[in-house]
Amino acid sequence: MGPDDGENGKNIMKKQIRKAKTNRGAYSVSDHEAPVGKPTRVPDFLPPPEILFKSDERIKITIEIEESTLEFFKDQANKTGNKYQRLMRQVLKQYAKKYSA
Repeated sequence: MGPDDGENGKNIMKKQIRKAKTNRGAYSVSDHEAPVGKPTRVPDFLPPPEILFKSDERIKITIEIEESTLEFFKDQANKTGNKYQRLMRQVLKQYAKKYSA
């Protein structure tokens, strides 16, 4: 028995697709979410990733902080599904941005 099998051994997780016969005799998927009409290609208008996601240069540092502070950031990161170092970096960045002007 696999992970998608129910108690009776039947595969219950696979989506059932109904096929409808078209007027030409071919079969197509009959689904209310299927696109209507002829698809058209949309030109790529986004810049390349290295320009789109430009970030400031980072410098590695070593700091000592209280254990309770580190636990706070780790707990917050776990709640939001992030990494605690990224969260700490964002807090420091926002603080510096607010008070540097």
